[in-house]
Amino acid sequence: MSLKGDLEKYLAVVAISVRNRLEYRFTFYASLVLTPLVFLTIAFLWSSVYSTAPGGKVGGFSLQEMLSYYAVAELLFLVLASEVLYDTTEEIKSGEISVYLTKPMSFHLYNFFRNLGNALVSVGLRAVPLLVIFKVFFDIFIQTNVLVLAGFFASVVFAAVISFLVVSLIACLTFFDLQPWASTQVFWVFNTIFSGALVPLSLYPAFLRGAVEATPFALTTFVPVMVYLGKMDYSLEVFALQAFWVVVLFVLLKFAWSFSIKRIEIYGG
Repeated sequence: MSLKGDLEKYLAVVAISVRNRLEYRFTFYASLVLTPLVFLTIAFLWSSVYSTAPGGKVGGFSLQEMLSYYAVAELLFLVLASEVLYDTTEEIKSGEISVYLTKPMSFHLYNFFRNLGNALVSVGLRAVPLLVIFKVFFDIFIQTNVLVLAGFFASVVFAAVISFLVVSLIACLTFFDLQPWASTQVFWVFNTIFSGALVPLSLYPAFLRGAVEATPFALTTFVPVMVYLGKMDYSLEVFALQAFWVVVLFVLLKFAWSFSIKRIEIYGG
């Protein structure tokens, strides 16, 4: 099939994904209320911490920078959130995955572009409105430097690919355990701690931070947010590290997928 034909095929997947997500607008609208309420709790917590912080800073962050860190991290989570784990489990249980395996398209590319459709809707219905809400009510920092923003968006693109590859690797466990609740929960705990979504990695002890920053998780949240805040340059070194993990995770996924589909059992008749 031609490159144009492949592109049209995957763009159609994006379009279908967008339409499907728009059918559940209430979920997005609810997040416009619930997310700021959760963020308000975070703001109160850190305001209390900063009230006794010497020099008005914690780990090199001012209160505005800390709140901005959490705001951007939350927006990244909403945009990059993947349903690959859930979808893969359900498709194996129902036997629907056999249909995808016989289609003239990559199952992983199909999932990637399906996620892309979800992300586009999340940007429009969640990220942009929440960014405005966070700015109006919490006065978060808005980056205006074009070069910094270019580095930020480049890091987010890599973060999206890395996040997708990691989740796809975990999804391969579903072929061996149709109720992979424990393994997925462990994964999300590790992801939350090591990505910097819980607290900025710069607040971790030096020995732990070094180990955490060696994982791909830090590249999905901590690095993009720090680049956005202007606390880290999107240098050639950062670019190379993200590219390195994309290659490593891609190769691992190829091997894991090849091994997993040999063990597949079709459920649901």
